Amino acid sequence: MQKIIHSLIFVLFTFVVSFANEIQPLVLSTGEVIQPRHDGKHYFITNHFVVAQPSKNEIDGAISDAQAQGRIINLTSSGLDIPQALKEVSSLPVTFRNRIDGWNYDITVFAMTFTPQGSKLKIGCKFTLPNGTSLYFGANDIAASGKNGFVGELPILTSTLTDAKANEIDDPNNILGGETNFFEFSVPNFNDKLSMGLDKDTKLHFECGTFKKFTLSGFVKSYEVVERESTDGTSLADGKPLMLFFGTKDVYDWQDIYLEAQVSRAFHESRIPDLGFQFASNNKAIIDFSKVQNPNSLPSCVNSDGWQGVYFPTFQVRLPKFFKLRSGVSLATRTGKNLFIDRTGLVGNMTAEKVYDLPEGYTDEVNNFDMSLDFLTASFVCNQTPQVSMIGRIQLGKCGNIKTAKLLYYNFLYDKVRNAYSFMVKDSETGIYNTNKISLSSGSSITFGIAGENLVLNTKLSKTPIISTTAYKNAVCSGYSTAFSISNCETGMFKWNTASGNTNVSPLTITPTITANQETITYQANCFDEYCINENSNAIPITVYKNLPALTLTSNKGVESPMCSYETAELQVSGDCPGVLQWITPENITFQDDDVRTKSVNYPSLAALTRQHYEVTCNLSGCINTDKPTIDIQIKKALQNPNLTTNQPDNKVCTGQSIEITGSCSNSADTFTWTEGLASTDPNPYILTTDITKPQNKEYLYKAKCMNDGCEAESKIIVNEYATQKPNLYVVRNPIEIGGYTEILAFGCTRDSYVWSNGKNGVWDGVNGSIMREHISEDKSFTVYCVMNGCASMPTDPVTIRVLPCEEAYPAPKLVGSVDGLNEVLPNSSVRLYATGCSNAYEWSNGVVSANNDGESTIITVNPFETTEYKVRCKKDDNCYSIWKSGVTITVKSCEEGVSAPSYIGSNQNDILPFTRYNSSVICNGLFKYL
Repeated sequence: MQKIIHSLIFVLFTFVVSFANEIQPLVLSTGEVIQPRHDGKHYFITNHFVVAQPSKNEIDGAISDAQAQGRIINLTSSGLDIPQALKEVSSLPVTFRNRIDGWNYDITVFAMTFTPQGSKLKIGCKFTLPNGTSLYFGANDIAASGKNGFVGELPILTSTLTDAKANEIDDPNNILGGETNFFEFSVPNFNDKLSMGLDKDTKLHFECGTFKKFTLSGFVKSYEVVERESTDGTSLADGKPLMLFFGTKDVYDWQDIYLEAQVSRAFHESRIPDLGFQFASNNKAIIDFSKVQNPNSLPSCVNSDGWQGVYFPTFQVRLPKFFKLRSGVSLATRTGKNLFIDRTGLVGNMTAEKVYDLPEGYTDEVNNFDMSLDFLTASFVCNQTPQVSMIGRIQLGKCGNIKTAKLLYYNFLYDKVRNAYSFMVKDSETGIYNTNKISLSSGSSITFGIAGENLVLNTKLSKTPIISTTAYKNAVCSGYSTAFSISNCETGMFKWNTASGNTNVSPLTITPTITANQETITYQANCFDEYCINENSNAIPITVYKNLPALTLTSNKGVESPMCSYETAELQVSGDCPGVLQWITPENITFQDDDVRTKSVNYPSLAALTRQHYEVTCNLSGCINTDKPTIDIQIKKALQNPNLTTNQPDNKVCTGQSIEITGSCSNSADTFTWTEGLASTDPNPYILTTDITKPQNKEYLYKAKCMNDGCEAESKIIVNEYATQKPNLYVVRNPIEIGGYTEILAFGCTRDSYVWSNGKNGVWDGVNGSIMREHISEDKSFTVYCVMNGCASMPTDPVTIRVLPCEEAYPAPKLVGSVDGLNEVLPNSSVRLYATGCSNAYEWSNGVVSANNDGESTIITVNPFETTEYKVRCKKDDNCYSIWKSGVTITVKSCEEGVSAPSYIGSNQNDILPFTRYNSSVICNGLFKYL
């Protein structure tokens, strides 16, 4: 191969020198003309600046030209014919193609520069990935000679690097050294879940003019599949992807990328945040984009033929926070293995064995049982719900006579449906796991669960222990004894929280002695079984008094000035009494248990001035308060209430009437005065007169007092005014005909309460009013009023019914006409006529009498033989008629007058031979006949 390339370089030199000897100018693709120069020894070009790398456009253009002009040199192991090569490189650009694993690796030479120091080639490479993404490499200064050919490296085009996604970079250990410019692209076949970023250290190496290898430098990002977290397990919600840094790695076939990488952060599966995976410097990941290599232990759910993804051989396990380690225990050396990321997500059967042993972990802060984690598995099956299992042991304590602690076996199963753990447990190494609750031989039970970040062990005896005390209100005086008892401790093993020696003693007698004035001592018992499963009883705080607190007794009426008998004195005890309050009262002259702090006392029937004595003390189980406060209250005799009366039964007055109100004191020495409803200056008796023009249902409240020696007695009286509203009138028809039947409706009162001015009783309409009907032959006025509760309303304003002759009183029909709008017909044709506005019947001028068809109008049919006018009037049952309503005239025409002649008759021919067919046409409004 090297021999072939050297020959090609020789051809390139021959081509250029032949032009230089003839001093022919070079015409570039841009149109620029360059003249070769000679220094007596070499030909060279120095009249323009050459940049370090070509541009994408230059590379694309050169590749396109080489392709279009057929200058593709296929390099194979069989060699290349030199005469053919001379023919193919008669001009630049030219592409040298090397095919590896069915993929083209093209290197395009599109310019050569001769300098005194040597010849330089301008070379570019556009390498297209399986997903259509193209990587560009290039250099303007590749040394070349006819002897050695050209060897070197093409850096990735820096013009294709960008920091557009710099905000996604997560490099906590500064592996990238602050670099932000990369060429980033989606990795083929990963549904945009993985991307690769290449930095400026990425190169394409060639030797003897053909591809040798890539040097890749950069990272791989993983989107959506996992969530990053900090070292303490806190999820990072900044939206950045997980990154894998692979430094500079050599790749000899793009379809065989198999790189070792360093993981940027700890992470967890997005659906199970409790279980995390952390990575030290020695926990490397494998980036496998190879079609021929696979890591070991691929999960069974993937197709191992050509599998691609990211492989995590080992890692440190970050456990859920409910696993607790004892002081000094670390999981730094405990590792899991076998995790993979591919296009389906996080997959693999991750395992970690002997994570920590019994003495290294514990259950919770309350029970503190030893706990191990022996085996942890997490199965991330392709496109299925993850399955997590954590298996270990719990060793209970040793209490009583037991010598060997009991061992339990647990299994945590993560339930994605509930997003929680199921805790299953058993009490032997063999057998199946039960629910999260286990019953022990002692009758006690343990329920396992997880609440938030804590493992919760609810231990429960067969019964909850209960303690009780004989101390009244949980209080006792110093030097006095009381007792505590325990129940529901069926194991018989319990201990009081007081001084030593109080184990398994019930009842427990205490005689507390204190030096301070008051102390509170809390008593509680703990019942336990042989496995150290225990429960505390209820706690009872006992308050111990050296001396019972002092009491005070006060009255809101004071003790010096007498109070009126109708007044109430509020006696109030202040101060703490932990026992029972005892009182001396006027009814009990020795201390009696009462245990109330407030007494409301009054003496409404006392007839003379008197003094009442009260005293109080506190008794706590025989311990008596030495301070016994007293109080004496003076009370004046009671006054009699004033007498209030009216001169009407039931204290009732109708609107428009008057009532007399009188008040007096029984004791002439007492002073009478009005206090409400009337002023003290109003007369007694007082006359209340209601206003007939303002009817109202109202209560009048009047109060008065009898007063003597600073005391008073009060009474009240209520006067009820009853108002009857006058009714409303509605006249059905006004005026009416002579001798007609007037009809008036009154409403607004109750039934049978209407009084009409004509002295007649109306007829109840069955709903809300009274109807008055009367035949009258002359104008007449009517009024009505109501009487309710013995009170009459004001009469209504009079309404006068006018009496007129029938033609004036009875309204004529409203409308008359033809139903179909016909007013011209042939003789004996049917015409429907209508009229509206009569309440009873219609009489037509042709003698027909018709009734309402629909309650408002009537329709008749006539067949006139001659022109006729039809009138109509309203007819009552008593043969009273309205005036005639001008009707409608129906004009009758003869057939010749009523039927129009054809408007057109014609033919398509006017002159024809006998028996010759012709066409005729007629326009007629109806049927027609030829004559």
